[in-house]
Amino acid sequence: MAVLKDRLLLCDYNPVSMLSVPETEVLTPKFPVFDAHIHIGDLQMGARVSRPLHIGEIVRNLKESGIFGVINLKMFWGEPLKRHLELLRGHEDFIHTFASVDVTRLEEPGFAAYADDMLRQFKTMGIRGLKFWKNIGCSLKDSGGAYIRADDKRLFPIWEAAAKYGLIVLIHIADPKSFFTPADEKNEFYESLRENPDWSFYGEGRYTFEELMEQQDNLLSQNPDTTFVIAHVGSCAEDLAWVAR
Repeated sequence: MAVLKDRLLLCDYNPVSMLSVPETEVLTPKFPVFDAHIHIGDLQMGARVSRPLHIGEIVRNLKESGIFGVINLKMFWGEPLKRHLELLRGHEDFIHTFASVDVTRLEEPGFAAYADDMLRQFKTMGIRGLKFWKNIGCSLKDSGGAYIRADDKRLFPIWEAAAKYGLIVLIHIADPKSFFTPADEKNEFYESLRENPDWSFYGEGRYTFEELMEQQDNLLSQNPDTTFVIAHVGSCAEDLAWVAR
């Protein structure tokens, strides 16, 4: 008779699969692929990459893997953006870069003019769209201490200018649903949240997942002339029927 442990901690469970099936290593896709979400180098301003970037090598490797174009998402603007574009010079037909806008300036009197001027410059520079992150709604606060909503009217000058200059807006709103529920024994991401507690957006004063989805709906319906791409399966990969609607 097998002797079983009375108790086995999940962190100690390391099963070995007995499955035996043929394996096929697929190195290239069946059809050409356009990758709409990559980050070449540092994503945000002030970040540092661990090794030098060799853009020619990166492009060559991507093309050999069956990729015919990419969208390179950057969360910065100004001089850092100009330096980054210089790094990509000669590969603009393959690497399509999205930039961003300093949303922490939304309470400044001239924010609308600032946003319009930034996007006009982006268009001239060859920028193809804008990238915004979940810090809108999940972490950024205004001067009154309130979390900035995804449908905050003070941000609308950005979306209006994007429509005006024909720039796509890719925005990351919310995160997995479990990141907005208590990090307890019922949470399917418990291990991830235990290792990364800052991934949890549950707590007093924060927007719930449902509130963020309502803000997302408002953002889209109130800016019909702007082309939005909602990252990560419309922010709700756990409910594909909701995404489909």
